[in-house]
Amino acid sequence: MRCATRSVATGDLLPADAIFDRDGVDVWSFEGLVVAHSPAHRWHWFSDLGRDEVIMFKTNDSDPDRAHSVPHVAFDDPDCPADAPPRASIEMRAIAYWF
Repeated sequence: MRCATRSVATGDLLPADAIFDRDGVDVWSFEGLVVAHSPAHRWHWFSDLGRDEVIMFKTNDSDPDRAHSVPHVAFDDPDCPADAPPRASIEMRAIAYWF
C-alpha cells in the first residue's frame, strides 16, 4: 500500500533508525522515516497487480516545495487463501538528478 502524499503532513514523518543485523551483530544501518498515524492519510492498495506490472515511487526529494517521499507499507491480507504461494518482490533504487 502507498499513501497519497497530499494527505501526509510534514509532522507525520518521524526519523527512525533502521538497523540490519546478522546473528545479533549490527551489519549496517541508516536513518529513515516512519509515518505517524493520522486519520487524514489516504492509502491506496494495488490489489490486482500482475506479474508484469510495477509500482514506482520516490523515497526522497530535496525540493522543499514538493512531497519529500511516498510512505508505503506491507500488510497481511486476511482474505488471502491459506494455500497461496508466498509473495515475492524486488526492490530497486535509483538516483536521478535535475539541475
